[in-house]
Amino acid sequence: MRFVVYGAGAVGGVIGGNLAASGQEVALIARGDQLTALGADGLELVSAAGSRRFRLPSYGCPDELDWRDDDVVIITVKGQHTTEVATALAAVAPPTITVVAGQNGVANERVLLRHFASVLGMWVMLPATNLSPGRVGQHAHPVPGILDVGRYPHGTTKVAETVAAALTEAGFASVPRPDIMRWKYRKLIGNLGNAIDALCIPGDDAKELARVVRTEAADLLARLGIDVATEEEAQARRGDLMQYHRLAEVPESGSSTWQSLARGTGNTEVAHLNGEIVLLAREHDQLAPANELLCHELLAATKAGTEPRSINAATLLDRPGVRDSA
Repeated sequence: MRFVVYGAGAVGGVIGGNLAASGQEVALIARGDQLTALGADGLELVSAAGSRRFRLPSYGCPDELDWRDDDVVIITVKGQHTTEVATALAAVAPPTITVVAGQNGVANERVLLRHFASVLGMWVMLPATNLSPGRVGQHAHPVPGILDVGRYPHGTTKVAETVAAALTEAGFASVPRPDIMRWKYRKLIGNLGNAIDALCIPGDDAKELARVVRTEAADLLARLGIDVATEEEAQARRGDLMQYHRLAEVPESGSSTWQSLARGTGNTEVAHLNGEIVLLAREHDQLAPANELLCHELLAATKAGTEPRSINAATLLDRPGVRDSA
């Protein structure tokens, strides 16, 4: 089995580096300055234990690989790029490969299932940062993260068990889960605060806004009968597995959405996080005003190049209907 990490940024780099360190065969797909650096100097993985460098085959697009029938592709791009990735993969890779949605949100698996029969969801708890082209920071040590996997939409497979075993051997906490989407919906609720982390000045108002958007979402999911792992289950799974370490060269860091806004990428995954709640509400003739507001505000901030963590959350809480939504 070969692992192909599609999107060798922060999360993908940490996964690919640790898999390679354990002896797994790993290839990377990246773009831009990241791809150039990977080709020139390899992947440097920085953690509390120090720095390690890996010389791994790196490609700019999937048609450059010599694909094998049993390849496992771990997709770590943000949700707004999943359709593009799935289309590019399907054009050149055999339909027998397994694709793993190592991403935030709950919509990626369905997109991938249009193209491939073997799709695994992955519950990703992995703090990581892009330090510079070719260099990624792993904030948790000695366990880099929790990467539970399961067949989409439900059940488990021999491949899922093999992937979980390989991730465990690489130092991650990973088990096969037949109910993986319950866990991904729990992660989705947590990720609804990413937009606030990116937009708002930290403080009590930001915490209250996060409570409002999460409560709004949890209530909607419950009304729709969508099964969600409880916060108690998630806390029990996390336990004390991951010990967080702030890396000296990262004076400030934040959620994946904060990183996108801070780096000026021009896009974020808000439509696949808060926007997922808005979509579900609209499909069932309901409202999600707090999550809808965050979608609009983050899109406007991205377009305007707004400085991260510069908006007073109280001004958003005072918008009509927001406080009442929870």
